[in-house]
Amino acid sequence: RKGYIFMNKFFRPENPVIRFLSCFCDLMFTNALFIICSVPIVTIGASITAMYHVMFELQDGTESYIYKMFFEAFKSNFKQASCIWLPFLILTAFFTGDLYVIYHVIDSSYSWIQFPVWFLLIMIFCIQLYAFPQIAKFDTGLHRLLSNYILLAVGNFPTTIFFTVVPIGILYFSVQTGKRLVIAGSLLLFFGFAGLAYIYALFFNRIFDRCMPQNTEHDTKDDIENSL
Repeated sequence: RKGYIFMNKFFRPENPVIRFLSCFCDLMFTNALFIICSVPIVTIGASITAMYHVMFELQDGTESYIYKMFFEAFKSNFKQASCIWLPFLILTAFFTGDLYVIYHVIDSSYSWIQFPVWFLLIMIFCIQLYAFPQIAKFDTGLHRLLSNYILLAVGNFPTTIFFTVVPIGILYFSVQTGKRLVIAGSLLLFFGFAGLAYIYALFFNRIFDRCMPQNTEHDTKDDIENSL
Protein backbone atom coordinates (compact mmCIF):
# COMPACT_ATOMS: atom_id res chain seq x y z
CA ARG A 1 0.00 0.00 0.00
CA LYS A 2 2.76 2.47 0.94
CA GLY A 3 4.71 1.51 -2.16
CA TYR A 4 1.67 2.18 -4.32
CA ILE A 5 1.15 5.62 -2.74
CA PHE A 6 4.83 6.46 -3.22
CA MET A 7 4.80 5.44 -6.88
CA ASN A 8 1.55 7.32 -7.44
CA LYS A 9 3.07 10.50 -6.00
CA PHE A 10 6.37 10.00 -7.82
CA PHE A 11 4.77 9.74 -11.25
CA ARG A 12 2.54 12.78 -10.88
CA PRO A 13 3.18 15.41 -13.59
CA GLU A 14 3.99 18.09 -11.01
CA ASN A 15 6.83 16.00 -9.57
CA PRO A 16 10.11 17.89 -10.32
CA VAL A 17 11.85 14.68 -11.38
CA ILE A 18 9.09 13.78 -13.81
CA ARG A 19 8.99 17.34 -15.14
CA PHE A 20 12.76 17.25 -15.71
CA LEU A 21 12.61 13.89 -17.48
CA SER A 22 9.69 15.06 -19.61
CA CYS A 23 11.56 18.24 -20.59
CA PHE A 24 14.69 16.23 -21.35
CA CYS A 25 12.72 13.90 -23.64
CA ASP A 26 11.22 16.93 -25.39
CA LEU A 27 14.73 18.31 -25.94
CA MET A 28 15.93 15.03 -27.43
CA PHE A 29 12.94 14.82 -29.76
CA THR A 30 13.29 18.46 -30.84
CA ASN A 31 17.02 17.95 -31.37
CA ALA A 32 16.33 15.00 -33.66
CA LEU A 33 13.79 17.00 -35.68
CA PHE A 34 16.24 19.88 -35.98
CA ILE A 35 19.05 17.66 -37.26
CA ILE A 36 16.82 15.84 -39.76
CA CYS A 37 15.34 19.07 -41.14
CA SER A 38 18.79 20.68 -41.36
CA VAL A 39 20.27 18.01 -43.65
CA PRO A 40 19.52 19.95 -46.88
CA ILE A 41 21.60 22.88 -45.42
CA VAL A 42 19.40 25.50 -47.12
CA THR A 43 16.66 24.67 -44.58
CA ILE A 44 18.85 25.25 -41.52
CA GLY A 45 17.39 28.73 -40.96
CA ALA A 46 13.84 27.40 -40.86
CA SER A 47 14.97 24.51 -38.63
CA ILE A 48 16.61 26.87 -36.13
CA THR A 49 13.48 29.04 -36.10
CA ALA A 50 11.23 26.04 -35.52
CA MET A 51 13.50 24.78 -32.73
CA TYR A 52 13.38 28.16 -30.98
CA HIS A 53 9.61 28.24 -31.37
CA VAL A 54 9.37 24.92 -29.55
CA MET A 55 11.72 26.15 -26.81
CA PHE A 56 9.63 29.30 -26.26
CA GLU A 57 6.46 27.23 -26.12
CA LEU A 58 7.97 24.77 -23.64
CA GLN A 59 9.06 27.60 -21.37
CA ASP A 60 5.59 29.15 -21.60
CA GLY A 61 4.09 25.84 -20.49
CA THR A 62 2.25 25.14 -23.74
CA GLU A 63 0.78 21.65 -23.88
CA SER A 64 1.07 20.28 -27.40
CA TYR A 65 2.85 17.68 -29.48
CA ILE A 66 6.47 18.58 -30.20
CA TYR A 67 6.39 17.52 -33.83
CA LYS A 68 3.21 19.55 -34.40
CA MET A 69 4.71 22.73 -32.91
CA PHE A 70 7.98 22.19 -34.78
CA PHE A 71 6.57 21.59 -38.24
CA GLU A 72 3.91 24.30 -37.97
CA ALA A 73 6.65 26.82 -37.14
CA PHE A 74 8.93 25.34 -39.82
CA LYS A 75 6.26 25.76 -42.48
CA SER A 76 4.94 29.18 -41.45
CA ASN A 77 8.42 30.74 -41.04
CA PHE A 78 10.22 28.96 -43.86
CA LYS A 79 10.20 31.85 -46.34
CA GLN A 80 11.22 34.54 -43.87
CA ALA A 81 13.88 32.40 -42.19
CA SER A 82 15.32 31.36 -45.54
CA CYS A 83 15.53 35.00 -46.66
CA ILE A 84 17.79 35.56 -43.65
CA TRP A 85 19.70 32.27 -43.67
CA LEU A 86 20.71 32.07 -47.32
CA PRO A 87 22.48 35.47 -47.45
CA PHE A 88 24.20 34.65 -44.17
CA LEU A 89 25.28 31.31 -45.58
CA ILE A 90 26.68 32.90 -48.75
CA LEU A 91 28.50 35.64 -46.82
CA THR A 92 29.94 33.13 -44.34
CA ALA A 93 31.20 30.93 -47.19
CA PHE A 94 32.69 33.96 -48.94
CA PHE A 95 34.55 35.25 -45.88
CA THR A 96 35.69 31.74 -44.96
CA GLY A 97 37.16 31.46 -48.44
CA ASP A 98 38.90 34.79 -47.89
CA LEU A 99 40.47 33.45 -44.71
CA TYR A 100 41.72 30.38 -46.54
CA VAL A 101 43.35 32.58 -49.19
CA ILE A 102 44.90 34.79 -46.52
CA TYR A 103 46.35 31.86 -44.57
CA HIS A 104 47.40 29.58 -47.44
CA VAL A 105 47.77 31.54 -50.68
CA ILE A 106 48.96 35.12 -50.31
CA ASP A 107 52.20 36.28 -48.75
CA SER A 108 52.33 36.39 -44.95
CA SER A 109 53.06 40.13 -45.04
CA TYR A 110 49.37 40.62 -45.90
CA SER A 111 48.14 38.59 -42.93
CA TRP A 112 46.71 41.75 -41.33
CA ILE A 113 43.83 41.50 -43.80
CA GLN A 114 42.44 38.68 -41.67
CA PHE A 115 41.32 41.07 -38.91
CA PRO A 116 38.57 42.91 -40.83
CA VAL A 117 37.44 39.58 -42.27
CA TRP A 118 37.18 38.05 -38.79
CA PHE A 119 35.32 41.16 -37.61
CA LEU A 120 32.74 40.82 -40.38
CA LEU A 121 32.32 37.10 -39.70
CA ILE A 122 31.72 37.75 -36.01
CA MET A 123 29.24 40.51 -36.83
CA ILE A 124 27.33 38.18 -39.14
CA PHE A 125 27.25 35.51 -36.45
CA CYS A 126 26.10 37.96 -33.75
CA ILE A 127 23.27 39.33 -35.88
CA GLN A 128 22.23 35.80 -36.81
CA LEU A 129 22.01 34.88 -33.14
CA TYR A 130 19.08 37.26 -32.71
CA ALA A 131 17.51 36.70 -36.11
CA PHE A 132 15.86 33.31 -35.80
CA PRO A 133 14.61 33.66 -32.19
CA GLN A 134 12.92 36.91 -33.17
CA ILE A 135 11.29 35.29 -36.20
CA ALA A 136 10.11 32.46 -33.94
CA LYS A 137 8.74 34.86 -31.32
CA PHE A 138 7.18 37.67 -33.34
CA ASP A 139 5.04 38.17 -36.41
CA THR A 140 6.94 41.09 -37.93
CA GLY A 141 7.67 42.13 -41.50
CA LEU A 142 11.08 41.31 -42.92
CA HIS A 143 11.91 45.00 -43.50
CA ARG A 144 11.80 45.65 -39.74
CA LEU A 145 13.71 42.61 -38.61
CA LEU A 146 17.24 43.45 -39.78
CA SER A 147 17.40 46.71 -37.83
CA ASN A 148 15.98 44.90 -34.80
CA TYR A 149 18.76 42.30 -34.98
CA ILE A 150 21.42 44.99 -34.91
CA LEU A 151 19.74 46.93 -32.10
CA LEU A 152 19.34 43.81 -29.97
CA ALA A 153 22.88 42.58 -30.58
CA VAL A 154 24.42 45.94 -29.67
CA GLY A 155 21.99 46.80 -26.88
CA ASN A 156 22.61 43.47 -25.14
CA PHE A 157 26.33 43.32 -25.79
CA PRO A 158 27.35 41.24 -22.70
CA THR A 159 24.70 38.64 -23.56
CA THR A 160 25.83 38.68 -27.18
CA ILE A 161 29.39 37.97 -26.04
CA PHE A 162 28.12 35.05 -23.94
CA PHE A 163 26.12 33.68 -26.89
CA THR A 164 29.24 33.90 -29.05
CA VAL A 165 31.74 32.47 -26.57
CA VAL A 166 29.72 29.32 -25.81
CA PRO A 167 29.79 27.79 -29.35
CA ILE A 168 33.41 28.91 -29.80
CA GLY A 169 34.28 27.16 -26.52
CA ILE A 170 32.51 24.00 -27.63
CA LEU A 171 34.34 24.08 -30.96
CA TYR A 172 37.68 24.67 -29.26
CA PHE A 173 37.04 21.78 -26.86
CA SER A 174 36.04 19.49 -29.72
CA VAL A 175 39.13 19.97 -31.90
CA GLN A 176 41.68 19.28 -29.14
CA THR A 177 41.58 15.48 -29.38
CA GLY A 178 39.62 12.79 -31.17
CA LYS A 179 38.06 11.67 -27.89
CA ARG A 180 36.78 15.16 -27.14
CA LEU A 181 35.39 15.41 -30.65
CA VAL A 182 33.43 12.19 -30.18
CA ILE A 183 32.11 13.34 -26.79
CA ALA A 184 31.03 16.78 -28.04
CA GLY A 185 29.57 15.35 -31.24
CA SER A 186 27.61 12.69 -29.35
CA LEU A 187 26.15 15.25 -26.94
CA LEU A 188 25.17 17.56 -29.78
CA LEU A 189 23.54 14.75 -31.73
CA PHE A 190 21.76 13.50 -28.61
CA PHE A 191 20.29 16.73 -27.23
CA GLY A 192 22.95 19.46 -27.45
CA PHE A 193 21.51 21.75 -30.12
CA ALA A 194 18.09 21.88 -28.46
CA GLY A 195 19.73 22.18 -25.05
CA LEU A 196 21.67 25.26 -26.13
CA ALA A 197 18.54 26.72 -27.74
CA TYR A 198 16.62 26.15 -24.50
CA ILE A 199 19.27 28.00 -22.47
CA TYR A 200 19.48 30.79 -25.03
CA ALA A 201 15.68 31.06 -25.09
CA LEU A 202 15.72 31.84 -21.36
CA PHE A 203 17.85 34.90 -22.10
CA PHE A 204 15.84 35.85 -25.19
CA ASN A 205 12.59 35.79 -23.21
CA ARG A 206 14.04 38.26 -20.72
CA ILE A 207 15.45 40.46 -23.47
CA PHE A 208 12.19 40.52 -25.43
CA ASP A 209 10.11 41.13 -22.30
CA ARG A 210 12.35 44.01 -21.29
CA CYS A 211 12.27 45.58 -24.75
CA MET A 212 8.54 45.18 -25.29
CA PRO A 213 6.83 45.18 -21.87
CA GLN A 214 3.56 46.64 -23.15
CA ASN A 215 3.62 45.28 -26.66
CA THR A 216 2.01 42.49 -28.56
CA GLU A 217 3.75 40.14 -30.95
CA HIS A 218 3.21 42.40 -33.96
CA ASP A 219 5.07 45.66 -33.41
CA THR A 220 8.69 45.46 -32.36
CA LYS A 221 10.98 48.05 -33.83
CA ASP A 222 9.81 51.21 -32.08
CA ASP A 223 9.75 49.61 -28.64
CA ILE A 224 13.21 48.11 -29.11
CA GLU A 225 14.63 51.45 -30.17
CA ASN A 226 13.07 53.19 -27.17
CA SER A 227 14.26 50.58 -24.68
CA LEU A 228 17.95 50.54 -25.71
